[in-house]
Amino acid sequence: MNKVFILFISSFFLYHTTAWSQTLITKEAMNSFAQYSSSKDIKKLENARKLIDNGYKTKADSIAFRNNLIRSLVYSTLARVDSTLKYSYQKDPIEEVLYSMKFVYGTKFEKDSRDRITYIEAQLKQAYLFRANNSFKNRKYTDALKYFSILDSIDNTTISITHNLALLCQELGYFQRSIGYYEKLIVSRPRPEYFMVAANLYELLNDETNTVRILSAGSNTFPNNRDILFKLLNILLNRSEYVEIIKFT
Repeated sequence: MNKVFILFISSFFLYHTTAWSQTLITKEAMNSFAQYSSSKDIKKLENARKLIDNGYKTKADSIAFRNNLIRSLVYSTLARVDSTLKYSYQKDPIEEVLYSMKFVYGTKFEKDSRDRITYIEAQLKQAYLFRANNSFKNRKYTDALKYFSILDSIDNTTISITHNLALLCQELGYFQRSIGYYEKLIVSRPRPEYFMVAANLYELLNDETNTVRILSAGSNTFPNNRDILFKLLNILLNRSEYVEIIKFT
Protein backbone atom coordinates (compact mmCIF):
# COMPACT_ATOMS: atom_id res chain seq x y z
CA MET A 1 0.00 0.00 0.00
CA ASN A 2 2.79 2.40 0.91
CA LYS A 3 4.57 1.63 -2.38
CA VAL A 4 1.40 2.39 -4.35
CA PHE A 5 0.92 5.63 -2.42
CA ILE A 6 4.53 6.69 -3.01
CA LEU A 7 4.20 5.87 -6.72
CA PHE A 8 1.01 7.93 -6.91
CA ILE A 9 2.64 10.90 -5.16
CA SER A 10 5.69 10.68 -7.44
CA SER A 11 3.53 10.58 -10.57
CA PHE A 12 1.44 13.48 -9.26
CA PHE A 13 4.47 15.70 -8.68
CA LEU A 14 6.08 14.66 -11.97
CA TYR A 15 2.92 15.58 -13.90
CA HIS A 16 2.54 18.94 -12.20
CA THR A 17 6.25 19.75 -12.46
CA THR A 18 6.13 19.03 -16.20
CA ALA A 19 2.97 21.09 -16.64
CA TRP A 20 4.48 23.98 -14.69
CA SER A 21 7.65 23.75 -16.79
CA GLN A 22 5.63 23.87 -20.03
CA THR A 23 3.64 26.86 -18.78
CA LEU A 24 6.88 28.67 -17.95
CA ILE A 25 8.31 27.92 -21.41
CA THR A 26 5.25 29.23 -23.26
CA LYS A 27 5.14 32.30 -21.02
CA GLU A 28 8.81 33.06 -21.71
CA ALA A 29 8.31 32.45 -25.42
CA MET A 30 5.40 34.87 -25.47
CA ASN A 31 7.42 37.44 -23.53
CA SER A 32 10.25 37.19 -26.06
CA PHE A 33 7.77 37.56 -28.91
CA ALA A 34 6.26 40.63 -27.23
CA GLN A 35 9.74 42.10 -26.85
CA TYR A 36 10.38 41.53 -30.56
CA SER A 37 7.05 43.19 -31.42
CA SER A 38 8.07 46.35 -29.60
CA SER A 39 11.78 46.43 -30.49
CA LYS A 40 11.88 44.60 -33.86
CA ASP A 41 15.07 42.98 -32.61
CA ILE A 42 15.33 39.74 -34.58
CA LYS A 43 17.31 38.16 -31.72
CA LYS A 44 14.18 38.35 -29.56
CA LEU A 45 12.21 36.57 -32.27
CA GLU A 46 14.89 33.91 -32.59
CA ASN A 47 14.80 33.41 -28.81
CA ALA A 48 11.02 33.04 -28.94
CA ARG A 49 11.47 30.38 -31.61
CA LYS A 50 14.02 28.50 -29.51
CA LEU A 51 11.76 28.61 -26.46
CA ILE A 52 8.58 27.50 -28.22
CA ASP A 53 10.47 24.70 -29.99
CA ASN A 54 11.56 23.47 -26.56
CA GLY A 55 7.93 23.49 -25.51
CA TYR A 56 6.93 21.31 -28.44
CA LYS A 57 8.48 17.99 -27.47
CA THR A 58 5.69 15.60 -26.52
CA LYS A 59 2.45 14.67 -28.27
CA ALA A 60 0.49 16.59 -25.62
CA ASP A 61 2.64 19.67 -26.27
CA SER A 62 2.18 19.41 -30.02
CA ILE A 63 -1.62 19.49 -29.86
CA ALA A 64 -2.00 22.10 -27.11
CA PHE A 65 -3.84 25.21 -28.32
CA ARG A 66 -1.59 27.76 -26.60
CA ASN A 67 1.62 26.09 -27.80
CA ASN A 68 0.39 26.05 -31.38
CA LEU A 69 -0.93 29.61 -31.27
CA ILE A 70 2.41 30.96 -30.00
CA ARG A 71 4.30 28.77 -32.46
CA SER A 72 2.17 30.17 -35.29
CA LEU A 73 2.77 33.74 -34.12
CA VAL A 74 6.53 33.18 -34.08
CA TYR A 75 6.88 31.23 -37.31
CA SER A 76 4.48 33.39 -39.33
CA THR A 77 6.54 36.41 -38.32
CA LEU A 78 9.74 34.61 -39.31
CA ALA A 79 8.18 33.69 -42.66
CA ARG A 80 7.69 37.39 -43.33
CA VAL A 81 10.78 39.03 -41.83
CA ASP A 82 13.16 36.26 -42.92
CA SER A 83 11.60 36.05 -46.37
CA THR A 84 14.88 34.98 -48.00
CA LEU A 85 15.33 32.22 -45.38
CA LYS A 86 18.75 33.33 -44.13
CA TYR A 87 18.25 31.43 -40.89
CA SER A 88 18.30 27.64 -40.79
CA TYR A 89 15.05 25.74 -40.28
CA GLN A 90 14.11 22.09 -40.00
CA LYS A 91 11.00 22.92 -42.03
CA ASP A 92 9.83 25.90 -44.04
CA PRO A 93 8.36 28.44 -41.55
CA ILE A 94 5.16 28.57 -43.60
CA GLU A 95 4.78 24.80 -43.30
CA GLU A 96 5.30 25.06 -39.54
CA VAL A 97 2.48 27.60 -39.34
CA LEU A 98 0.10 25.61 -41.52
CA TYR A 99 0.64 22.55 -39.33
CA SER A 100 0.25 24.38 -36.02
CA MET A 101 -2.89 26.21 -37.15
CA LYS A 102 -4.64 22.85 -37.54
CA PHE A 103 -4.76 22.83 -33.74
CA VAL A 104 -5.99 26.42 -33.53
CA TYR A 105 -8.79 26.59 -36.08
CA GLY A 106 -12.05 25.04 -34.95
CA THR A 107 -11.20 24.98 -31.26
CA LYS A 108 -13.28 26.51 -28.48
CA PHE A 109 -10.50 29.08 -27.95
CA GLU A 110 -10.42 30.34 -31.55
CA LYS A 111 -12.94 33.14 -31.10
CA ASP A 112 -11.10 34.64 -28.11
CA SER A 113 -7.83 34.61 -30.07
CA ARG A 114 -9.20 36.16 -33.26
CA ASP A 115 -6.84 39.20 -33.14
CA ARG A 116 -3.77 37.00 -32.96
CA ILE A 117 -5.11 34.67 -35.66
CA THR A 118 -5.74 37.67 -37.91
CA TYR A 119 -2.13 38.74 -37.32
CA ILE A 120 -0.88 35.27 -38.27
CA GLU A 121 -2.96 35.22 -41.44
CA ALA A 122 -1.67 38.67 -42.43
CA GLN A 123 1.95 37.57 -41.92
CA LEU A 124 1.38 34.51 -44.08
CA LYS A 125 -0.19 36.61 -46.81
CA GLN A 126 2.81 38.94 -46.88
CA ALA A 127 5.19 35.96 -46.99
CA TYR A 128 3.27 34.41 -49.89
CA LEU A 129 3.23 37.76 -51.71
CA PHE A 130 7.00 38.15 -51.39
CA ARG A 131 7.60 34.62 -52.69
CA ALA A 132 5.14 35.12 -55.55
CA ASN A 133 6.69 38.40 -56.70
CA ASN A 134 10.25 37.15 -56.20
CA SER A 135 9.56 33.99 -58.22
CA PHE A 136 7.93 36.05 -60.99
CA LYS A 137 10.88 38.44 -61.06
CA ASN A 138 13.34 35.54 -61.35
CA ARG A 139 11.27 33.83 -64.09
CA LYS A 140 10.40 30.89 -61.86
CA TYR A 141 6.91 30.87 -63.30
CA THR A 142 5.75 27.55 -61.85
CA ASP A 143 6.63 28.70 -58.33
CA ALA A 144 5.08 32.11 -58.97
CA LEU A 145 1.86 30.45 -60.15
CA LYS A 146 1.80 28.32 -57.00
CA TYR A 147 2.10 31.29 -54.66
CA PHE A 148 -0.24 33.60 -56.57
CA SER A 149 -2.81 30.78 -56.63
CA ILE A 150 -2.55 30.50 -52.85
CA LEU A 151 -3.03 34.27 -52.54
CA ASP A 152 -6.03 34.05 -54.85
CA SER A 153 -7.54 31.36 -52.61
CA ILE A 154 -7.12 33.72 -49.65
CA ASP A 155 -8.57 36.77 -51.44
CA ASN A 156 -9.87 36.41 -54.98
CA THR A 157 -10.83 40.07 -55.35
CA THR A 158 -7.35 41.57 -55.77
CA ILE A 159 -6.98 42.73 -59.38
CA SER A 160 -3.18 42.56 -59.45
CA ILE A 161 -3.21 38.92 -58.35
CA THR A 162 -5.78 37.99 -61.01
CA HIS A 163 -3.72 39.89 -63.61
CA ASN A 164 -0.55 38.01 -62.68
CA LEU A 165 -2.35 34.67 -62.70
CA ALA A 166 -3.64 35.39 -66.21
CA LEU A 167 -0.12 36.20 -67.42
CA LEU A 168 1.48 33.20 -65.71
CA CYS A 169 -1.06 30.71 -67.03
CA GLN A 170 -0.62 32.17 -70.48
CA GLU A 171 3.18 31.89 -70.22
CA LEU A 172 2.99 28.29 -68.99
CA GLY A 173 0.54 27.26 -71.70
CA TYR A 174 -2.51 26.84 -69.47
CA PHE A 175 -4.62 28.74 -72.00
CA GLN A 176 -8.08 27.72 -70.77
CA ARG A 177 -7.22 28.69 -67.22
CA SER A 178 -5.65 31.93 -68.44
CA ILE A 179 -8.84 32.79 -70.32
CA GLY A 180 -10.80 32.33 -67.11
CA TYR A 181 -8.69 34.98 -65.40
CA TYR A 182 -8.92 37.35 -68.38
CA GLU A 183 -12.71 36.93 -68.42
CA LYS A 184 -12.73 37.81 -64.72
CA LEU A 185 -10.59 40.90 -65.40
CA ILE A 186 -12.93 41.95 -68.21
CA VAL A 187 -15.85 41.90 -65.77
CA SER A 188 -14.08 43.61 -62.88
CA ARG A 189 -11.82 46.09 -64.69
CA PRO A 190 -12.24 46.03 -68.48
CA ARG A 191 -9.30 47.07 -70.62
CA PRO A 192 -8.87 46.75 -74.41
CA GLU A 193 -5.81 44.51 -73.98
CA TYR A 194 -7.77 42.05 -71.85
CA PHE A 195 -10.33 41.61 -74.62
CA MET A 196 -7.59 41.21 -77.23
CA VAL A 197 -5.56 38.65 -75.29
CA ALA A 198 -8.66 36.62 -74.39
CA ALA A 199 -9.73 36.65 -78.04
CA ASN A 200 -6.26 35.55 -79.18
CA LEU A 201 -6.28 32.69 -76.66
CA TYR A 202 -9.72 31.54 -77.78
CA GLU A 203 -8.40 31.69 -81.34
CA LEU A 204 -5.44 29.47 -80.36
CA LEU A 205 -7.96 26.98 -79.00
CA ASN A 206 -9.91 27.12 -82.30
CA ASP A 207 -12.94 28.46 -80.46
CA GLU A 208 -14.25 30.94 -83.00
CA THR A 209 -17.61 31.39 -81.29
CA ASN A 210 -16.03 32.73 -78.10
CA THR A 211 -13.44 34.68 -80.09
CA VAL A 212 -16.27 36.59 -81.80
CA ARG A 213 -18.16 36.93 -78.51
CA ILE A 214 -15.20 38.50 -76.73
CA LEU A 215 -14.31 40.81 -79.62
CA SER A 216 -17.94 41.92 -79.96
CA ALA A 217 -18.11 42.71 -76.26
CA GLY A 218 -14.77 44.51 -76.50
CA SER A 219 -15.89 46.59 -79.47
CA ASN A 220 -19.10 47.56 -77.69
CA THR A 221 -17.14 48.52 -74.57
CA PHE A 222 -14.39 50.35 -76.47
CA PRO A 223 -15.99 51.45 -79.77
CA ASN A 224 -12.97 53.59 -80.72
CA ASN A 225 -10.44 50.78 -80.35
CA ARG A 226 -9.33 49.95 -83.91
CA ASP A 227 -7.38 46.78 -83.01
CA ILE A 228 -10.44 45.07 -81.54
CA LEU A 229 -12.69 46.31 -84.35
CA PHE A 230 -10.42 45.26 -87.23
CA LYS A 231 -9.81 41.80 -85.75
CA LEU A 232 -13.56 41.31 -85.31
CA LEU A 233 -14.38 42.55 -88.82
CA ASN A 234 -11.79 40.24 -90.40
CA ILE A 235 -13.32 37.21 -88.70
CA LEU A 236 -16.87 38.27 -89.63
CA LEU A 237 -15.77 38.91 -93.23
CA ASN A 238 -14.23 35.43 -93.47
CA ARG A 239 -17.52 34.03 -92.19
CA SER A 240 -19.50 36.17 -94.66
CA GLU A 241 -21.60 37.56 -91.81
CA TYR A 242 -22.33 40.87 -93.50
CA VAL A 243 -25.31 41.70 -91.31
CA GLU A 244 -23.04 41.52 -88.25
CA ILE A 245 -20.40 43.60 -90.02
CA ILE A 246 -22.93 46.40 -90.58
CA LYS A 247 -23.55 46.53 -86.80
CA PHE A 248 -19.95 47.46 -86.15
CA THR A 249 -19.39 49.88 -89.05
